[in-house]
Amino acid sequence: LYDSMSELYYKKGDYAALIKSLKKALKHSINQEQIRRSYFIIAQSFMNLNKNDSASVYFQKSIDTKANNFSDIYLDANLKLSLLKKQELDEDYFNRMLRQPRNLMASSKINYYYALNSYEKGNYNDSEIQLKKSLKQIDDDKNLKVKVYNKLFELNFDRKDYIMLKFVIQIRLNGFEFLSL
Repeated sequence: LYDSMSELYYKKGDYAALIKSLKKALKHSINQEQIRRSYFIIAQSFMNLNKNDSASVYFQKSIDTKANNFSDIYLDANLKLSLLKKQELDEDYFNRMLRQPRNLMASSKINYYYALNSYEKGNYNDSEIQLKKSLKQIDDDKNLKVKVYNKLFELNFDRKDYIMLKFVIQIRLNGFEFLSL
């Protein structure tokens, strides 16, 4: 019942009701994977409500839940939390993640978040390096590819690198016709 209600609230974009529903569901769940997933969705909902302190708490709860650490949710919770703790994390954090064998298939996503972290700290050169690494590693994740190109666009616009910006715009127009500037 709670899963159905939660899905309905998610589709409506009613994040406050979604959080309330998932918290009720957590009281009745014993499945650790489901508990981790619920904490993760609650955290994302708090992010959508711009309540980043609460989001951090629930991403950490998702990470700390005794469930399969090889799941995508575990990795995604760590990466989303890295956005919220940007000043507390350094390149070693991301390099450790990249060296873990379980994250081999997710290296493009990790490098993307690494780039976001560098960008937020004003390290534009490091951010560009990580974005380019991410692009080389992406196989078939079109959503991630779009995010990387959009961030490269923003990065080059911020640095007033109009020659590179022109190149990124051409790629976006030629490779992703469905995007609008």
